Amino acid sequence: MVNQYAELHCHSSFSFLDGASNPEELVVRAKEIGLRALALTDHDDLGGIVRFAHTASELNLDAIVGAELTMEDSAHLTVLVENLDGYKNLCNLLTQSRAIGNRGSPRVFYNALYERSRGLIVLSGCPHGRIARAINQERCADAGQTLQEMREVFGDRFYIEVWNHHINQEAVLAKQLLDLSTKYSIPWVVTNNVHYSRPEKRIIHDVLTCVKHEVTLNTAGRRLRPNATYYLKSADEMHHLWRHNPDGIKNTLLIAERCQFRHGLLKVPLPAFSVPSGLTHNGMLEKLVWEGAAKRYGNLSEKHV
Repeated sequence: MVNQYAELHCHSSFSFLDGASNPEELVVRAKEIGLRALALTDHDDLGGIVRFAHTASELNLDAIVGAELTMEDSAHLTVLVENLDGYKNLCNLLTQSRAIGNRGSPRVFYNALYERSRGLIVLSGCPHGRIARAINQERCADAGQTLQEMREVFGDRFYIEVWNHHINQEAVLAKQLLDLSTKYSIPWVVTNNVHYSRPEKRIIHDVLTCVKHEVTLNTAGRRLRPNATYYLKSADEMHHLWRHNPDGIKNTLLIAERCQFRHGLLKVPLPAFSVPSGLTHNGMLEKLVWEGAAKRYGNLSEKHV
């Protein structure tokens, strides 16, 4: 049986100074390595979705719309669109986050997320997530409370997110998250928290990080990610990483199956205009064009081209 995997946490260049590959490049690479689906989850932004969806449609790849939200406490949360209601709710949340936050620092209130939860699938986020941060700060009771709160709101649309980038501290955190998954009977899912398409793109991400923090490569230190594993991995690579516990891989496919919304299927609601009897809409447009041209340039029939 051929291994399958869907990447549900991926950043493009629309994650400003944090994504090193454009949406088209990520889609092409996902198709090359045979991913079942790809979600684009840029930081607080849907700017790359049109290019992402268009390229994915051309290559016949399932393209999941999503975002990594920055919450009111600066925690990160991965959100995926399940259906049209979810897309509308995510758009609303992102719009409000920019309206209420300082310029360049959008924030989503938890209450707003809960009110707009319909149609959204939520993953607990990267190591900067609320639950992961509570574990790192040895606030296990707070982590458990947040898990129960999320489950109460999202039900079976909430998953604990884990990763494996060959980092000891991250591995310890992932083990604790898996323990909480068992304790609270909440399913878990694997992501690779992708920031570039191929390993050799790591240097671009490092440079972007330096620009963001206004430091040089020599002085960036721990601001840079410790290795080049944050790239778009194939199903075989991900299955090998999680060969001792493949449930999180299988859940990527279940979530991808649930996320049926496709941005390319949206129909733009054009305004309805009444036209005089005997004219079609195109005919009316042509009439207005010629009238406007005559008003601007004079009687065109008297001019020589």
